[in-house]
Amino acid sequence: MFFIDKKSTKFIQSPRGFTLIELIVSIFIMVLLSASFLTNYHSSNKRSKLSLAAQKLVSNIRLMQSYSLGSVKNDGNVPNGGWGLYFNKTVYPRSYIIFTDDHFPLSPNYLFDAGEEYEEIELPPNVTLSHAGDFVNIVFEPPEAITHINNSVNSGSVNIELADDESTRTVLVNFFGLVDIID
Repeated sequence: MFFIDKKSTKFIQSPRGFTLIELIVSIFIMVLLSASFLTNYHSSNKRSKLSLAAQKLVSNIRLMQSYSLGSVKNDGNVPNGGWGLYFNKTVYPRSYIIFTDDHFPLSPNYLFDAGEEYEEIELPPNVTLSHAGDFVNIVFEPPEAITHINNSVNSGSVNIELADDESTRTVLVNFFGLVDIID
């Protein structure tokens, strides 16, 4: 493109396009922004998997409470020991168990035992389970959903930690049966 200089009647040619340095700098800025976005995306994706696993655990705890409160039947009978969750970081480091504490006609022990009906809940990849002690039993006794933590009533609480490479979520259950997630 040509312009006419008003002071003189010479034509001045304006530069067309970018210089090589301008092009390299703009590409470098775009690469830097893209790398920053991808790094943040992957770390937030990992954190969301951990948060979802903690939410699912809390949901399953509350489901066992509601089964106990509603006297939900299993194989035609309300389990006399109730509904519970079992955590064992050595045997099941990447999962936990939901079960019925049914020793009919025997008295319940409020613990997960062989022969009881159960379902194993898998945690997402790279998420592991941690808690104090070798195992934890949380059982809700029907019909009032009385909370038994490791066969103890009206005392204590338990922290269940879910962890990945970067962060942890702690699920707290107290003897009243209240459940909370602590970051």
